[in-house]
Amino acid sequence: MAATLQISDLVAGYGAGAVLHDLSMTFEESCATALLGANGAGKTTLLRAISGLIPRRGQLLLHGEQISSLPAEKIAARGVAHAPQGRGTFAHQTVEDNLRIGAYLRRDKAGVEEDIQRWYQQFPILSNRRRQKAGNLSGGEQQMLALARAMMSRPSLLLLDEPSLGLAPKIVDEIFEVLGEILRTTKTTVLLVEQNADRALKLADYVYVLEVGSITTEGSPDLVMDSEKLRAAYLGAQS
Repeated sequence: MAATLQISDLVAGYGAGAVLHDLSMTFEESCATALLGANGAGKTTLLRAISGLIPRRGQLLLHGEQISSLPAEKIAARGVAHAPQGRGTFAHQTVEDNLRIGAYLRRDKAGVEEDIQRWYQQFPILSNRRRQKAGNLSGGEQQMLALARAMMSRPSLLLLDEPSLGLAPKIVDEIFEVLGEILRTTKTTVLLVEQNADRALKLADYVYVLEVGSITTEGSPDLVMDSEKLRAAYLGAQS
């Protein structure tokens, strides 16, 4: 299977301090990879480094092409979509304007209109709210919009940072059902940071566990689930 993204010797952080230390990772096409780790492990920093939002050094190959030195807007143009923690919608723009902003790099006008209708069908509540400002939506509705807006660019790599954070279980079910459908019906590669580790492991094909900016464990979800130490550290005590 082809790799969407290959990372070698990645170092990244903020100011003079490094948060990530010589990370090497591979993300396969059409697969979901979960990033697990305690708060401060470097998960969000990794997503921001991939997106070009913070200084980094090392090698990042997207479909075999170097993107390490590219700014964020050029990385987005290469097919990387980032739905950050906290949703990151444009609060003063309408739902539909947010979707159109997600497709701003596309030139296939008919395709954009088709995708807007597709996401309205996927999340009917967004269709009902299409003329409302995003800032007036509930948290769950904003998360649906953030996911739909990211997918409007038809990315090859989707970066999701804590999509279930603060949401009711019913909404989380809906979000993860849609993520499963994206993986089944598109070639999109998904890199998921998720506090609900059990949920992430059920979706993921592969797992990396980060601790203080370094990879401590990697492998299949079954490998992580079977590790008592990891379950205690990241999934909580099990009865």
